[in-house]
Amino acid sequence: NTTASDVAVGSVNSNLDNTAKAIQFAVDNATAGNTTVRVGPGTYNGSVSVTNNLTLEGPNAGIAGDSGIRGAEATINGGLRIGGGSNAEDNEVSEAVIDGVDINGTSSGINAGNVRVGTQAIVGNVTIRNSVINTTAGPAGANIEAQEVTNLDINHNTFGKNSGGVLVAVNLPETTVKSLEIENNTLVGVGRLFNNVGFKDGRGITSTTVEIVDNDVSGAGTAIGVGGVSPDVSTNPNYTISGNKIDASDTGIVLNDGTVNSFNVKNNEFSDSDVHVDDSTGSVDLDAILNDQGNTFDRAVTVKDSSGNITSNRIRSSIQPAADAASSDQTVSVGPGTYNESVTIGTDNVT
Repeated sequence: NTTASDVAVGSVNSNLDNTAKAIQFAVDNATAGNTTVRVGPGTYNGSVSVTNNLTLEGPNAGIAGDSGIRGAEATINGGLRIGGGSNAEDNEVSEAVIDGVDINGTSSGINAGNVRVGTQAIVGNVTIRNSVINTTAGPAGANIEAQEVTNLDINHNTFGKNSGGVLVAVNLPETTVKSLEIENNTLVGVGRLFNNVGFKDGRGITSTTVEIVDNDVSGAGTAIGVGGVSPDVSTNPNYTISGNKIDASDTGIVLNDGTVNSFNVKNNEFSDSDVHVDDSTGSVDLDAILNDQGNTFDRAVTVKDSSGNITSNRIRSSIQPAADAASSDQTVSVGPGTYNESVTIGTDNVT
């Protein structure tokens, strides 16, 4: 079904090395304006590069990545690059939408995402939605890597890995981004939903908003990681982390270092993780996260000083690690829940 503004790619199922060239040909020949490249079900071997404004629409467009009603997929066995080509003329992407495709990537390296956005120069507004993105990570990899993009919206996708290594769903190494939204995504066997090293002030972008909302993360190493900044990078974003379900992870949310304008953690559900929140900076109000911002915890343990202030910069799920971290005259505060453990207090005058 082709209209004047559509380029349709027919169904393909082949073991040939570069059947993805059918998609690439359609992308390269799309006309200016609101062009949609519609990709039929099938297997497309090879990589695709989007260097103009368009919507790349698979057969499951509009259907969330974890939905049970998804039909046959348009599977790209390779990678997808949005903007950021090696030449300046390759970087003229101001509006791109990826909707309803299945990407099986093979790129290795935490800063070599299988969907790469703006890796050479800034692209404009990019939306990646309703897609299934799997990566073969060995020893490490990323589903999506973004470096220089003005507004990036990642929603209703399922992220997974085929085998090996540690995998990050969305990795921002040292990036310029004005607005980032990560919402309603599901992770399956992925080590981390979000990881960023830092945000560069440059190319006219001076403020950053990051919203990580309503995602379902289970079995991650660290579900949401912020910071780890090199000296030439300044981090001053406004973070909203809200409505997420974080289960059975090593650490739920960690703020490693750097400076943020605001760090709002509200209405999240934490369960069965070793550490729910870890603030290495000592700048986050953990008491508010624990008691005032609508978050729920299946278990919650903190260490407090004689004035009732949380001192260890962590909200844990087990008593023993908190007892080990407590100093004399401090209190281990244990919230409601069932703790299946034996506890030894090895420091004098710990309550």
